[in-house]
Amino acid sequence: MFVPWQFLFASLVWKIWKRRNSVIFSELYITNATLLHISKTWCHHFVDANEVVTPLASVSTVTEHVQWLSGPIGSCTLNSDGAVNLHSSMGSISGLLRDHFGGWLVCFNKMVGLFSLLQAELWDIYIDLCLAWDNGYKHVQVQSDCSEALKLISSPLVESDACALVRAIA
Repeated sequence: MFVPWQFLFASLVWKIWKRRNSVIFSELYITNATLLHISKTWCHHFVDANEVVTPLASVSTVTEHVQWLSGPIGSCTLNSDGAVNLHSSMGSISGLLRDHFGGWLVCFNKMVGLFSLLQAELWDIYIDLCLAWDNGYKHVQVQSDCSEALKLISSPLVESDACALVRAIA
């Protein structure tokens, strides 16, 4: 698979920087061969994730206007999103916590492995909530573009859901 040199260069520079920090702070050393392999793998995932995918005929889409809404004073709002590459099933998640004024508090992103889209969205909400709770926020408003995940975690029967992750979020 072709990887544009700009992506490989950026990935290599980043991994060299991370390797330097690993050597300084944790005395872990990654060989040049391993560093190059990891950088190429990251680039392949990036290229795969940015491919144009033809929608499946059986999937219906609904267009809905979505905007950020602030929570009550003293709360934070969690904006979460998960994504899965249709070809590789590799998932990634990201989240952003904002205060009630909309100020940026904490954010993260992470590769999560082989997942379905719903699993990625649920894991994203769970990790984001843990991040909010770990930072002292007990009142968290969850915003996600996955209506199925939101329905699952806000169901009145959530405590008896078969999925342990859904129960953990509730």
